[in-house]
Amino acid sequence: MPTLTIGDLAQNFLMRHSNARLSRNLSTLGDELTFGIKKDVAAAMSGDTGQVASIDRALVRLDAQMLATNEAGIRADATGIALKTFTSRLQSIDLSVLSQSATGPQLPALAAGAKQAFLGALSDLNGTAAGRPLFGGTAGAGPVLRNAEEIYANLVASVSAETTSQDASNAIDAYFADGGPFQTGDYLGEVTDDAPVRLGGGAVVEMNTRADDPKVRAGLAAMARVAMLGENIAMSLEEKAALGRNAVPHLLAATGGAIELHSQTGASQATIDSSKVRLGVERDALRTGRLDLLSADPYETATRLQQTEQQIETLHTLTARLSRLSLVNFI
Repeated sequence: MPTLTIGDLAQNFLMRHSNARLSRNLSTLGDELTFGIKKDVAAAMSGDTGQVASIDRALVRLDAQMLATNEAGIRADATGIALKTFTSRLQSIDLSVLSQSATGPQLPALAAGAKQAFLGALSDLNGTAAGRPLFGGTAGAGPVLRNAEEIYANLVASVSAETTSQDASNAIDAYFADGGPFQTGDYLGEVTDDAPVRLGGGAVVEMNTRADDPKVRAGLAAMARVAMLGENIAMSLEEKAALGRNAVPHLLAATGGAIELHSQTGASQATIDSSKVRLGVERDALRTGRLDLLSADPYETATRLQQTEQQIETLHTLTARLSRLSLVNFI
């Protein structure tokens, strides 16, 4: 029977091919032993990869929902801090002093504090999270309010000619009313709210407080009433004191409105936190299920790894011997 032989070049190619195959197997087995998961999904599932593919799709969906939830959490936290600070600024104004005459040495300090609270509140409303305005509706960038000092100067100008506390109060209300200068000129954001954020599992949060919200404008108007007490306007000291007393119920109502806005954000934060927990549990369950399907037995993998190493050593030994063959050895 004739014997089939191969030439040196073909034999070299065969050796290199075998070495590459064994090296790939060694790398695969090393990864499986390290991570405990089989790399060849089709082989591990005997060709039926539908269950693993379904789990992978669910994990991709959960990752997207987790990303949206985390982004919503960052925005909700920043909004909550801003609204809490806004509420604190309203509460920082001493109502007991306003309820009295608010004259003499108490007036300048009280008015100066209210002015700083007003300017600080405007700064809070220009806050951002991840580059997006917090209180600008669907606005994607840019400040949502004009410069705070400019707004305050315009407000002072609108009140400066008034001589009675009632007229001054009406002028402030008109400035912050629907369609007033603040809403139409000072507010630079969008008039449409952000779309609700869907967190999966039926959970939805809405974070649509804007800087032109009626409750926000009421808070600014209440602080402005007290700030005007320190400005050089036409009102007498007695009328300023009356304006200060007039500010008390407005401050109380505005504080209640600010607390309501803050509590709404707090409810959104609670929903987001619950969604994070739910998504985390669901993701862990899917990962555990995937691991159960594709887990590599450590003893079996270690045995196959050792066998592959021995095969590589044998191949290298055989290659070395073949490379030393010479015609002289057969003469």
